[in-house]
Amino acid sequence: MKIALFSDTFSPQWNGVANTVKNSARALSEMGHEVRVYTVSEKSGKKLTEESEGMFTVVTMPSSGLLIYPGERLYLPV
Repeated sequence: MKIALFSDTFSPQWNGVANTVKNSARALSEMGHEVRVYTVSEKSGKKLTEESEGMFTVVTMPSSGLLIYPGERLYLPV
């Protein structure tokens, strides 16, 4: 089955949502599903996919940093 997960936080951020998305993607991949995670990040999707050991694909969306919340990113719809 092809599964897509969408999140506004992901690795390398360390919080409950980011950890849950990463662990869910890994578990679903281990079950044989094709998993893609769509997120915002300063890192490229290719780099994040490599960090997941290729178990699932990470696609990063265009985003910019927020001045009032350092470390958080805002998705900018095209």
